[in-house]
Amino acid sequence: MADGVTAVGHATVAVQHAGMRVVVDPFAVPPLPGDAQRPLPCRALRPDLVLVTHGHPDHFDLHALLRFGADTPIVVPAVARESLLSVDMALRLRELGFRRVIALRWHDSVQVGPFRVVVLPFYGEQPTAGEFLHPEARNLGNTYLIEVAGRRIACIADAGADAAGDTIAMARAAARRHGPLDVLFGGYRAWRLHPIELLGTSVARYLLQVPRAQWGTRQQLMHDADDLIAAARAWQARTVVPYANGGAPWFARLGLGPHGDDDPSFDPDLVTVTQAAARVANAPAIRPLRPGERMELLA
Repeated sequence: MADGVTAVGHATVAVQHAGMRVVVDPFAVPPLPGDAQRPLPCRALRPDLVLVTHGHPDHFDLHALLRFGADTPIVVPAVARESLLSVDMALRLRELGFRRVIALRWHDSVQVGPFRVVVLPFYGEQPTAGEFLHPEARNLGNTYLIEVAGRRIACIADAGADAAGDTIAMARAAARRHGPLDVLFGGYRAWRLHPIELLGTSVARYLLQVPRAQWGTRQQLMHDADDLIAAARAWQARTVVPYANGGAPWFARLGLGPHGDDDPSFDPDLVTVTQAAARVANAPAIRPLRPGERMELLA
């Protein structure tokens, strides 16, 4: 890969500069004939640093990570105590022989070569958009701000809002503290559902955390397209790359996301992002990237 930012596929992003590469959420997908949206093979990535946003299998993918060397630095969210919603990623990786696992908390940072990575809060993709039964057992995660060569790229896959905080407010605070973004990689899946519908998804265990009083209330667990544009504007991002949507055919074949649900609100079409941008003033540029496509951002 040449210098720049490459959309590897799904939530996997590679940022390369001066012969070094940071890879976010590497994900290994088996060959599926005729599916052009399948991510690139992980063996081609050769990262100098890996960033994992959270513990769901399309982000914390051991099949992908095991393709890298045991001395590859891997940043994961700090998990003080495992729960039904959060695996201790650092522990699991060390058990597998990885020697340079770095568990970081929100607002920590790490420097590798020309890259400075700032860990920011991960809100959303919790059992409900409001209070849930055991908030200490939340789906722990990080979002990441990558700074290199005077540019800033952020990755906020599956982000949204929950009782603990709001990604749009986080973006506004990050812009004040760290400066505006060049590129925001953000999701737009929304996942609007009644809690009972969780039983038909890959996170059925979430239902155990939903208070009975909320069972009749439809929840939005992640950003939709309008929220993504609002987060980009709050962060003063020049460009938005929509990513991490689960609508590609291979996603359902792997048993991820909804099972047998044809409701388009689960995995809306990319056009919803361009339509959302058209509804507001001073919207960022929308730059869809197919797997393997690159932005020459860092020249």
